[in-house]
Amino acid sequence: MEVRPGRGGGLFVANPNPVVRLRHTLLTVRQEPTTVADAIAVREAMETLITADAARDRTSADIAALRKLLTRLKRSVTSTGRFMRANWALHERIAEISHNHLARAVYLSMTRCIADLSAHADPDEEESRPADYLNHRVEIHVELVEAIASGDLARTAATTERHRGLTSD
Repeated sequence: MEVRPGRGGGLFVANPNPVVRLRHTLLTVRQEPTTVADAIAVREAMETLITADAARDRTSADIAALRKLLTRLKRSVTSTGRFMRANWALHERIAEISHNHLARAVYLSMTRCIADLSAHADPDEEESRPADYLNHRVEIHVELVEAIASGDLARTAATTERHRGLTSD
């Protein structure tokens, strides 16, 4: 709402800001048939921007929070469900560091969409993973957090590519 004083003034419906419009759009998309793969593709396309922002904008409090979430991730490797929740919490915290409100809103929406849609994923998929898969993912996340903490944009970009599986280990 917008209040305009004086003659011809009154209470008017204001144009929503871009973040509000984007959130409404994303809510509409969630009502459409979609897949986890679609949401992952969008989120991964934004990963480099979000992690670069985090490396550039991080504070000592952010770094401490990320390391605390890493500890939670490390402790969760005995349960895929707990691991995924810890993983999403870590990625949400990385995104929250960004000062780019639109990118953060899209990224967080995609992360939450993945979490919501994954709640109904096939449990047989877990059995097909190598035994050390979750430990390997923890190592990559440790590297990602340390790259962000260092503030080194090239290192963060390279680690983000590794996280996304674009480079070999």
